[in-house]
Amino acid sequence: TVFEGQDDLKLVSSCRPGRSAYDELVLTEFFIYRTYALLSAQSLSVRMVEVTFRDTSEAHESETRPGFLIEDDDALAERLGTEVFDLEEGKNLPAAAFDARSLLETAVFQYMIGNTDWSDVAGHNVEILDRGNGASVVPYDFDLSGVVDAPYATTNPDFDLSSVQERYYRGWCANPFVTGLVLDAFRNAQPAIVALWEGAPGLEEGTRRRVLRYLGEFYGDIETNARAQTRFLRDCRPLPA
Repeated sequence: TVFEGQDDLKLVSSCRPGRSAYDELVLTEFFIYRTYALLSAQSLSVRMVEVTFRDTSEAHESETRPGFLIEDDDALAERLGTEVFDLEEGKNLPAAAFDARSLLETAVFQYMIGNTDWSDVAGHNVEILDRGNGASVVPYDFDLSGVVDAPYATTNPDFDLSSVQERYYRGWCANPFVTGLVLDAFRNAQPAIVALWEGAPGLEEGTRRRVLRYLGEFYGDIETNARAQTRFLRDCRPLPA
């Protein structure tokens, strides 16, 4: 079957049966994963599914709604030739232990989608992979982002934000050359990203337009080197000594 070789898959689906607006949130988050795959080779694979939930007690009728499967972290590590780094709960990994480009790709992407619900060093909503010569991060769980704009989403209390759609850059300060390489990769991927969202099956036209407008604002931020320098080199977090 299509599940051959898989022993542990994460399933994302709506928690509000019968609410089409919540199904739309699931679809939107799915395409965020697909967006990151256009930007980085180190991304979790996802697959859209149609899920039928059946109550074995027969107290409720069966329901079918959209969802998606997320690649298991061990399968991700095997595919990339790395190993999963299990960070002890409550502990942080020093920022210097990570590959600089991986940190920057993740941080710029999180800024792009308007997500502050993550931490690389604490391993929050990211998979940490041990590559032998440094750790890398792979982001996941984007439902609190500005792109999704879920009705239940709240702003990160650590930052003074007016809404989840307000962007806030949480990346570490990086070498300007590496920063330039990463931003160029984002610029080069813009046509493919726009095409992905324009052709995203199942999304309502209003959602499609809203997301493209929101992502367009990000691309305005990196349109020139001067704008990008202000955001990603001046407002970044200094690496601890």
